[in-house]
Amino acid sequence: MVIDSVIGGYCSQLIKRAKLISLQSSEIISKTEKAAFSELINQSTGMEKDELVLYYRLAILVESILIQYREQHIPKSNA
Repeated sequence: MVIDSVIGGYCSQLIKRAKLISLQSSEIISKTEKAAFSELINQSTGMEKDELVLYYRLAILVESILIQYREQHIPKSNA
């Protein structure tokens, strides 16, 4: 999934050079993407639904961590 790539990319940046992290907006996952994810979850059943819920929760958790990290460690002019 694309989320894996995004998470991996940001985590690699955090480990290598925190000052180079560039978050383009206040949201990492747009409202449209969240709505699409919710729709996929609602249309799914069984194990597939469980997996999508886990991916969604992971994505939201990572988004929260990255936004909090930016607020604490990256000057406003770089964000």
